[in-house]
Amino acid sequence: MRDNKKNNAFYVRVYDDDVLTSLYELIDTKQFDSMNDLMNQALSIGIEKIYLTFGKRRALTSAIEPVIPNAENTKEVLHKLKSMELTINDLFVILNVLEVMITTLYNVEVAKNTGESVSAELMDSGYFSTLPEQYQSIKDTLIRRIEKKNQKR
Repeated sequence: MRDNKKNNAFYVRVYDDDVLTSLYELIDTKQFDSMNDLMNQALSIGIEKIYLTFGKRRALTSAIEPVIPNAENTKEVLHKLKSMELTINDLFVILNVLEVMITTLYNVEVAKNTGESVSAELMDSGYFSTLPEQYQSIKDTLIRRIEKKNQKR
């Protein structure tokens, strides 16, 4: 039987390659001070999930202590968010350019197969850049879903 003194040092062997890979991927994010910090947070979250599975409730409802914002980490987070926003905007523009180019090529091929006249002038004018109906409906559905999500915020 265990005595009342709690031991806070354990040795764990990880046999599952996926778990081990995940641990190294997570530590490489630099979001954890150390492997010990990562393991403590992982255990805290995992233990909470195990308690929920067995129907037990703990006094603390949060598995991880919230990070208290300070001037240093807030600036860093804002900087990363702005950088991500720029990257996302760049990707959006690139995707739109690709959409026009691919749509034009698709419509040119369809026109050739149906015997329609194709010229560089028509291609440059944007005549062939209309997204086919079936794909436009998919795009419209995705845009509506995004707009709906943004309205909930």
